[in-house]
Amino acid sequence: MSLKKELLECLQIKDKNERQISIAGIITKALEPIGITPVVVGGAAVEFYTLGQYATMDMDFVGIINNEMKEIMAGLGFAKEGRYWRIPATDIMVEFPSDRLAPGSGGGTLEGPEFKGMGQDIDGSPL
Repeated sequence: MSLKKELLECLQIKDKNERQISIAGIITKALEPIGITPVVVGGAAVEFYTLGQYATMDMDFVGIINNEMKEIMAGLGFAKEGRYWRIPATDIMVEFPSDRLAPGSGGGTLEGPEFKGMGQDIDGSPL
C-alpha cells in the first residue's frame, strides 16, 4: 500500500491523538529514504506525550527542508499554505519551523532521573 493511501486511511481514525501520531509516523517513513528523520516538537510533542490532555492545532517537526522533502510532502497530498503544509479539506496541518534542534531554539531532551517514569509509550508501557 502506498504511503499516500495509508495517510488517507489515517484520516478516518476518530481519536485525534491516534490520528496525529499515525500521520507523524507516515511522514517520518516517507522522509527516511532521503535521509531526513523529522522530530516532533512543540505542542504536538506535548499532546502526544500527555495522550491528548493538551491540544494543539498543528504538528511541528524539526527536519531538513529541501526540494526533495517538499516533493515528498506534496506527493503525500499536502499543499503548502503559508508556513504550513495542509491536507486540503481537512484539519491536518504540519509545520517545519526549523531544520535543527539547537540550544536556544527550544530544543532539548528529557533525560535524567527527574524524568524517570513520566509518560508512556504508545503501547502503554512506561517510558
